[in-house]
Amino acid sequence: METFWRHEPISEEQFINRADTFDILLFRCKSTGAKLQRSFTFNDYDHVGMCLRFDSKDPKRKNEVYILEATGNLGVAIKKWSHLRDAYGEFYERIVLRHIEMERTQNHLKMLAKMLKEACGR
Repeated sequence: METFWRHEPISEEQFINRADTFDILLFRCKSTGAKLQRSFTFNDYDHVGMCLRFDSKDPKRKNEVYILEATGNLGVAIKKWSHLRDAYGEFYERIVLRHIEMERTQNHLKMLAKMLKEACGR
């Protein structure tokens, strides 16, 4: 039986092709504060984000993945994956994708849009 906590490495291309709205990203950061947080929570990860993928007619933006996250300096914000990717290795030690198997209905997306409007910037 395969253990459910096993993490299979995937390429960035596989990540971009697989990540979908509502999927979860778990981050293991290198900062002292992150290490301290993990020691108190007995967890392997210290930060979490949610993937967002928007329908786009622009072919350049079609495969762009965005990440919703809350940070101490920006509050709740949406960032392009391509911008977060640059911090991998420097700030992030490990990033894990948790793909959520679910039907993404128009009602789910409407509720998400409402939440994003209310939360971003706070």
